[in-house]
Amino acid sequence: VEPLVEKWFRYFAERLPKIERIDTDEESFVRRGALNRRAIQRHRNLLMGTVFNPRVIRVSQEPRFMAVITVDISSSMENDMQGARKLLVFLSELFARISREYGYIKFGIRLFNGSVITVKTFDQEYDSAERYEYEEEEKRQTVKMRMMEQANATGGTNLGQAVWEAAKEMNAAKQEFPDFLSALYAVCDGDTSGEISGS
Repeated sequence: VEPLVEKWFRYFAERLPKIERIDTDEESFVRRGALNRRAIQRHRNLLMGTVFNPRVIRVSQEPRFMAVITVDISSSMENDMQGARKLLVFLSELFARISREYGYIKFGIRLFNGSVITVKTFDQEYDSAERYEYEEEEKRQTVKMRMMEQANATGGTNLGQAVWEAAKEMNAAKQEFPDFLSALYAVCDGDTSGEISGS
């Protein structure tokens, strides 16, 4: 998926909301802008009050974005599992690339069949070699290892629970980062639990 990641990296990064920073005078903390030391030497500028530079607003290159990727790994996905894995890896690598470049993107990964499997939370690093502890597992795993081991088609489908848990994580993060754009990506072929229907 690397060529796809390279192709879409700039497209995503350019369209994500950015943080606006206003440059002000650090010494006097004036609201109008930084003090112009050359202008202050002219009496006319003092009389007219034009000794401050205008405030400069710079748009940073720090995207404000959070997302949760949820992928159906139920038995009905068996024929589509290869494509679903590819899409999962593509989105994960894309978000990780943006995060490495800018450092301001958060994303989580959930897999679901009859239950929901947490692969990555907002606090875990996708590219890290650290082995994280997961509640239902006795062994510790990296995010990538867990993603590859768990992304196999088996069991029923409970999309509603997966969406609920993803929304819960994003709503909690929104309390800390209220100005972040958020998105939920669901890769599935429908729901058999009766909570959500359609595809």
